[in-house]
Amino acid sequence: MPRSGPPGRIAYAAIVLRGYGDDEPLVHRSLNRSIPVIVGADRLAAVERAATDGADVAVLDDGFQHRGIARDVDIVLVSADQWKGGETRLLPAGPWREPLHAIRRATLVVVTCKASCDDAVDRVHDRLATVASMVPRVSVRIVPLDLVNAIDRSETRPLSSLAGVRVGVVVSIGDPAAFVTQVSALGPRFNAKVDARLFPDHHAFTDREVAEVARDLKHVDMVLCTLKDAVKLGARWPRLGPPLWYVSQDVQVERGVGGLDSVLDGVVRTRSPRTPSQIAG
Repeated sequence: MPRSGPPGRIAYAAIVLRGYGDDEPLVHRSLNRSIPVIVGADRLAAVERAATDGADVAVLDDGFQHRGIARDVDIVLVSADQWKGGETRLLPAGPWREPLHAIRRATLVVVTCKASCDDAVDRVHDRLATVASMVPRVSVRIVPLDLVNAIDRSETRPLSSLAGVRVGVVVSIGDPAAFVTQVSALGPRFNAKVDARLFPDHHAFTDREVAEVARDLKHVDMVLCTLKDAVKLGARWPRLGPPLWYVSQDVQVERGVGGLDSVLDGVVRTRSPRTPSQIAG
């Protein structure tokens, strides 16, 4: 662990990304304007750059398998929405990069949920408890908060404004079905079935595709997407197309309250002004 920094010193963090597509760096820069976002295939070089730039905490996205980088904390996210009864099919047959027992080396496991019921979340916890009983776990539910204009982000609306609205969806994320389920679960506000256009994760939209989506959804009153899509689509959305809004999300800790804060507080306490603590997620 890095040695402790001076008492009362503020920790400066940087986000280090591999850079799959342009959407995730744009999202982080949009949400965390005061925090540097460093993109590079060479994670070690990117962390060193963060330290040179003054950071003493480096947060790595998708870094659990980067065994060559020393880290202070490993936070592993497990999606309850994508849980298939604990079946871990490794690449290229499935999405898993390691067997499930690899979570034993994690500092903390966060079970995430967008659309799954509480019983489904409990089943994930039960399975993880049998595999890595000594690793603490928390649950977070990601819920729709409000609507934000994808072109003018200063304009927001409550979810209640969807009453009686014909809704379309366009997304290019890792689990589009969960988002569509979230939107559909907003209930009787809609007077028609949600019309969705789904694209692969990190999809690089062409101008032609953007125009085609807007044209295909011209019959709806409003098109919804995620912030990850809005950073790519907002500036290119046709002026005469249906209004494009993204659904902002709120993260609510439902189980293991305080566990995540405790882990992060520990990183801040043990930071070094010269060698940044690394948090791999």
